[in-house]
Amino acid sequence: MNPIAIRRIALITGEYPPVPGGVGDYTACLAEALGHQSIAISILTTAAAKDEPTAAPSGLTPSASVVHRIMPGWGLPDAVRFLRYVAASRPDAIVIQYQTGAYGMKPLPNLIPALLRLLKSRPRVVVVFHDLNEPWLAPKSPWLGRLANRLLARLSDVVVVTNHEDRTKLQTRYGTIRYEELIPIGSNIADVGLGGSARDDARHALGIAPRVIAAGFFGFINEWKGVDTLVEAFARARDRDPRLRLVFIGGSHRPGAAYSFGYADRIRHRIAALGLDSEVTWTEFGDADVISGWLHAIDFIVLPFVGGYSYRHGTLIAAITHGLPIITTETAVAADGRDCDSLPPLRSDETAELVASGDVDALAASMLRLASDPAYRERLSRAVVKLSPIFSWDAIAKQMVRAIVHDAAAARYPPRSAGAPP
Repeated sequence: MNPIAIRRIALITGEYPPVPGGVGDYTACLAEALGHQSIAISILTTAAAKDEPTAAPSGLTPSASVVHRIMPGWGLPDAVRFLRYVAASRPDAIVIQYQTGAYGMKPLPNLIPALLRLLKSRPRVVVVFHDLNEPWLAPKSPWLGRLANRLLARLSDVVVVTNHEDRTKLQTRYGTIRYEELIPIGSNIADVGLGGSARDDARHALGIAPRVIAAGFFGFINEWKGVDTLVEAFARARDRDPRLRLVFIGGSHRPGAAYSFGYADRIRHRIAALGLDSEVTWTEFGDADVISGWLHAIDFIVLPFVGGYSYRHGTLIAAITHGLPIITTETAVAADGRDCDSLPPLRSDETAELVASGDVDALAASMLRLASDPAYRERLSRAVVKLSPIFSWDAIAKQMVRAIVHDAAAARYPPRSAGAPP
């Protein structure tokens, strides 16, 4: 039982399944885990397009949450509809899943804490910053976006960040925060535990022969993920070890993110120019259990993020929870003392193989090392999977509830009585 009564939570998100997107998947998984704690969940999201299915995502029971696809947009004219939703649903807490791109870079999510002050009895407000990108509100006025995020951070009762990097930036950018918590994201790809002949079948379906060493990449093909560096490194590594094969898992681009189309096309053209078409597999989209099987089918994963690895990336969390040997890029931000126990950083040669961003030769050397040393791959796998309980959805949901009901917020904003009508 919660130390104070939190019976109803509203999750606010600009995207939600079946629309593809990491923030929507996070919201669905969090809603399910919160439902396990006997909390009634409602989800407010963007109105579905006419040809878009509206079924609840797999694993999310309708009794645990109700999805309200009623927001035509997230601009100022939509504020009245939002306030009517809050008045009707009467949540004890509102959790804003903040990533400005998911809201079309509109300002309404930033103004929610201020708007709720208009209500006689308001819920606690939590914002989860999935990144710290700011909305684009007017030409030649970037300060407006900074101000919008500052209002969101300063007026919310609880600010949640998901990684070391954003925790470091948060107070530098936005000043004093009432209450801040580091809570990681989890993986939206549950581990199906594929092994034995089932793994062999998955490899066969992907065109991976028994003696082939499959290096995998997981996620959409975007500029900041270093896929161009990966392709060049793969070409050099394969010149020395012809057993290597590259497998791209998941769709090559995210619907609605038009900027990624040209980059993905350039990647395909470069692969063709290198004469590697026959050595590369593309899977496109798949259900979560299918993707889990594909992840188990590869021998190691390569995630060469341009800005260095971060726990904000769901693809990295999926690799960790599947116990994959990981090659990724070094990050400039180290965990401080208060983070190390709750969210330990990756350590090169211990839990991952870390290389400098953009270093093609170093990335090729790491791929060759993992390809040639199965004992090293096994050691990395055993070490990284020990981190996976940190990223379980039950653990994340419990941390979220603890943040909502922390003593400072409880003293300022006592909950409604247990007998309050829904």
